[in-house]
Amino acid sequence: MCLNHFIFASQFTVNSSLLAMKKSSYSWLIQPKFNRFLLTSLLGLALWAGAFLWQLTAVYPASESAFPQSLQNILPAQSAISYVLGFLCVLTISFMLFEVNEKFSFISRRSTLPFFFFMLLVSTNVQLLEFSVAQLGAIILLLATRKLLAMQGKRMPVGEAYAIGLLLSTGAVLNAEMLFLMPFFWLGFWIFNSLNLRTFLASLIGFVLLFALVAAVMFLSDNMPVFIAAVKENFRFSFGLVQLDIVSLVYLSGLCVFALLAIIYAANHSFKEKINVTRSLNVITMLFIACSMLLVINPLQKNDLLICTALFASMLYAHYFSLHESRLAQVLFCILTAWCLGHYCVALLG
Repeated sequence: MCLNHFIFASQFTVNSSLLAMKKSSYSWLIQPKFNRFLLTSLLGLALWAGAFLWQLTAVYPASESAFPQSLQNILPAQSAISYVLGFLCVLTISFMLFEVNEKFSFISRRSTLPFFFFMLLVSTNVQLLEFSVAQLGAIILLLATRKLLAMQGKRMPVGEAYAIGLLLSTGAVLNAEMLFLMPFFWLGFWIFNSLNLRTFLASLIGFVLLFALVAAVMFLSDNMPVFIAAVKENFRFSFGLVQLDIVSLVYLSGLCVFALLAIIYAANHSFKEKINVTRSLNVITMLFIACSMLLVINPLQKNDLLICTALFASMLYAHYFSLHESRLAQVLFCILTAWCLGHYCVALLG
């Protein structure tokens, strides 16, 4: 009897999924259900396993800071544990993206697509699969973005402003370019009508506090010259797209093209959205543009910035495809998925 019930339930689930797929090529992915999360996770795991078996993942570039060097020594390149930890880290970020939309509703409906798109974008880029400081930096940046979205509607969000400064300074230990995102977060304060002397000073104190403590420790231990040399080394910039390899350039170009379509759609339909959704999308768009600009300015740290760019791109894609289920959207969804999988195959075979 139990077996018959199980078979009936399985057939009902399969038939429902097929019916939903006939209605739209991706609408069955939107509603948050366990099988959607499981299917996306299995897809990502399969791509991770394929890259590990081919053993062609690019080695994460060595950094001059102490923490990334120790990480590189503990987890050798192309090791199984590095791939497993990398997958778990990206899976965590994907769930965090879903939770951010559940909490702050930058999409005016519940949707699994933030989870799906981030997993898709990262899983099909073989340079981002191994566990690295880039993934840890993306977690910190997402936490800072969550605090920024939490400022909306609050009269005096001093605590959130302080946390944002502290998070960005912590992220800068892993990825020095994150320092340059602080001005864009201040613009986010302004978009949410939260920019005032108190929030500005709170974020500035949080931003400077960690570096002041590290500098004080280095000074008291007579290692100040080492600290200054490390700071200078981490702020090396090499402007120009020519510094990017062709695979990374194609990946970034695709991110920007599809993000541009999502931004245009959001701008043309902003009158239909609530004011808090529109402001949240403006902030997400601004941070996507900021990460893309930093990637062009300093392509030497492309892995750090590519995953941050993919973070905000997945939020923009999720907004567009969750609310726009036309024939054009179906075609674009198929093109985007095929482009990601094609990029993955070219990177492995090339």
